[in-house]
Amino acid sequence: MSGQLATIINMSVVSGLTVMGNNVLGPVLPQYALTFSVRWRLSAGRYRPFPLPASAQPSAGVLADRFGRKNVMSFGLILLILSGPMAAMATNYWVLIIARIVQGAGSALYATSAMTWVAQISAGPKRAG
Repeated sequence: MSGQLATIINMSVVSGLTVMGNNVLGPVLPQYALTFSVRWRLSAGRYRPFPLPASAQPSAGVLADRFGRKNVMSFGLILLILSGPMAAMATNYWVLIIARIVQGAGSALYATSAMTWVAQISAGPKRAG
């Protein structure tokens, strides 16, 4: 297996696990929020903290250009690894909100830099038209 193919397979597996990790909490967020006695339904569309930092993907692209795609991608994964357990073990509503914001930021950093890195290593005649 070539180095580029191994990289693409690795990126696909990590990306799939990242998406799964981000979305596992979504279906139970309304019930989870009720344990904190809040009225907002986090996944009902009224107030969703996760997409807020994810909308900052253009900034993630600038950071990837400045600090390197692998570095930004690794930092995004670290944020995702830390924020998942933080959200699961939240002791109050605001810890949950902060954890979801950190998850969104990590996802934006990882996804943006990962896509640009894959496009970079598959440039030229190797890329499908």
